[in-house]
Amino acid sequence: MIEHVVIDHHLDEQAGVYVVVIGVPVVSQMQKAREDGTVVLDAETQPITESKVVGYLDVEDFVFDAGDPRWFVDGERRADEDVAADQRGVILDALAERAAVREKMAAQACEVTTMPGVGGLLREDSE
Repeated sequence: MIEHVVIDHHLDEQAGVYVVVIGVPVVSQMQKAREDGTVVLDAETQPITESKVVGYLDVEDFVFDAGDPRWFVDGERRADEDVAADQRGVILDALAERAAVREKMAAQACEVTTMPGVGGLLREDSE
Protein backbone atom coordinates (compact mmCIF):
# COMPACT_ATOMS: atom_id res chain seq x y z
CA MET A 1 0.00 0.00 0.00
CA ILE A 2 1.21 3.49 -0.81
CA GLU A 3 2.19 5.40 2.31
CA HIS A 4 0.59 8.82 2.52
CA VAL A 5 1.71 11.51 4.93
CA VAL A 6 -0.31 14.28 6.53
CA ILE A 7 0.82 17.54 4.96
CA ASP A 8 -1.63 19.73 6.90
CA HIS A 9 -4.43 19.16 9.42
CA HIS A 10 -6.27 22.07 10.96
CA LEU A 11 -9.60 23.34 12.22
CA ASP A 12 -10.89 26.37 10.33
CA GLU A 13 -13.37 27.68 12.87
CA GLN A 14 -14.53 30.51 10.62
CA ALA A 15 -15.46 28.07 7.83
CA GLY A 16 -16.67 25.45 10.31
CA VAL A 17 -14.54 22.63 8.92
CA TYR A 18 -11.57 20.46 9.69
CA VAL A 19 -9.20 20.16 6.74
CA VAL A 20 -6.77 17.27 6.32
CA VAL A 21 -4.33 17.38 3.41
CA ILE A 22 -2.48 14.17 2.54
CA GLY A 23 0.02 13.23 -0.14
CA VAL A 24 2.69 10.76 -1.13
CA PRO A 25 6.14 12.24 -0.52
CA VAL A 26 8.67 12.38 -3.34
CA VAL A 27 12.08 11.74 -1.81
CA SER A 28 15.36 12.55 -3.49
CA GLN A 29 18.96 11.94 -2.49
CA MET A 30 20.73 15.29 -2.20
CA GLN A 31 24.18 16.36 -1.21
CA LYS A 32 24.27 17.58 2.37
CA ALA A 33 25.29 21.24 2.55
CA ARG A 34 26.20 23.67 5.27
CA GLU A 35 24.31 26.94 5.76
CA ASP A 36 26.89 28.74 3.59
CA GLY A 37 26.20 26.31 0.72
CA THR A 38 29.43 24.31 0.89
CA VAL A 39 29.06 20.56 0.50
CA VAL A 40 29.69 18.35 3.55
CA LEU A 41 32.34 15.70 2.84
CA ASP A 42 33.12 12.41 4.57
CA ALA A 43 36.59 11.21 5.65
CA GLU A 44 37.39 10.13 2.06
CA THR A 45 36.36 13.59 0.79
CA GLN A 46 33.22 12.21 -0.84
CA PRO A 47 30.01 14.24 -0.63
CA ILE A 48 27.61 13.07 2.05
CA THR A 49 24.07 12.60 0.77
CA GLU A 50 20.79 12.74 2.62
CA SER A 51 17.19 11.99 1.75
CA LYS A 52 14.93 15.02 1.45
CA VAL A 53 11.26 15.39 0.59
CA VAL A 54 11.17 17.50 -2.56
CA GLY A 55 7.42 17.47 -3.14
CA TYR A 56 4.25 15.42 -2.95
CA LEU A 57 2.18 13.38 -5.39
CA ASP A 58 -1.51 12.53 -5.19
CA VAL A 59 -2.21 15.47 -2.91
CA GLU A 60 -5.78 15.31 -1.66
CA ASP A 61 -7.89 17.35 0.73
CA PHE A 62 -10.40 15.77 3.10
CA VAL A 63 -12.90 18.13 4.68
CA PHE A 64 -14.94 17.29 7.77
CA ASP A 65 -17.83 19.30 9.18
CA ALA A 66 -16.61 20.80 12.44
CA GLY A 67 -20.11 20.45 13.88
CA ASP A 68 -20.23 16.68 13.34
CA PRO A 69 -21.34 15.00 16.60
CA ARG A 70 -18.38 12.58 16.35
CA TRP A 71 -16.06 15.39 17.42
CA PHE A 72 -18.00 16.19 20.63
CA VAL A 73 -18.70 14.56 23.99
CA ASP A 74 -21.52 15.96 26.12
CA GLY A 75 -21.61 19.12 24.00
CA GLU A 76 -17.89 19.80 24.43
CA ARG A 77 -15.35 19.47 21.63
CA ARG A 78 -13.17 16.40 22.14
CA ALA A 79 -9.39 16.70 22.54
CA ASP A 80 -7.59 17.63 19.33
CA GLU A 81 -5.51 14.44 19.49
CA ASP A 82 -8.65 12.27 19.63
CA VAL A 83 -10.40 14.12 16.81
CA ALA A 84 -7.26 13.95 14.66
CA ALA A 85 -6.89 10.19 15.26
CA ASP A 86 -10.54 9.56 14.37
CA GLN A 87 -10.39 11.70 11.22
CA ARG A 88 -7.21 9.98 10.07
CA GLY A 89 -8.92 6.64 10.69
CA VAL A 90 -11.80 7.71 8.44
CA ILE A 91 -9.30 8.68 5.75
CA LEU A 92 -7.43 5.36 6.07
CA ASP A 93 -10.74 3.49 5.70
CA ALA A 94 -11.58 5.52 2.58
CA LEU A 95 -8.15 4.83 1.05
CA ALA A 96 -8.47 1.10 1.83
CA GLU A 97 -11.93 1.02 0.23
CA ARG A 98 -10.57 2.71 -2.91
CA ALA A 99 -7.70 0.21 -3.06
CA ALA A 100 -10.17 -2.69 -2.80
CA VAL A 101 -12.23 -1.25 -5.67
CA ARG A 102 -9.07 -0.87 -7.80
CA GLU A 103 -8.06 -4.47 -7.06
CA LYS A 104 -11.52 -5.72 -8.02
CA MET A 105 -11.45 -3.72 -11.26
CA ALA A 106 -7.96 -5.03 -12.06
CA ALA A 107 -9.11 -8.61 -11.46
CA GLN A 108 -12.09 -8.07 -13.76
CA ALA A 109 -9.81 -6.60 -16.43
CA CYS A 110 -7.76 -9.81 -16.33
CA GLU A 111 -10.88 -11.79 -17.26
CA VAL A 112 -10.74 -10.61 -20.88
CA THR A 113 -9.24 -12.63 -23.72
CA THR A 114 -6.77 -10.80 -25.91
CA MET A 115 -7.33 -11.75 -29.52
CA PRO A 116 -4.48 -12.58 -31.93
CA GLY A 117 -2.95 -9.74 -33.89
CA VAL A 118 -2.74 -7.10 -31.18
CA GLY A 119 0.13 -4.80 -32.07
CA GLY A 120 0.20 -5.93 -35.69
CA LEU A 121 -0.82 -4.04 -38.77
CA LEU A 122 -4.53 -3.78 -39.37
CA ARG A 123 -4.12 -4.83 -43.02
CA GLU A 124 -2.19 -8.08 -43.34
CA ASP A 125 -1.29 -7.45 -46.98
CA SER A 126 0.60 -4.21 -46.19
CA GLU A 127 4.23 -4.62 -47.13
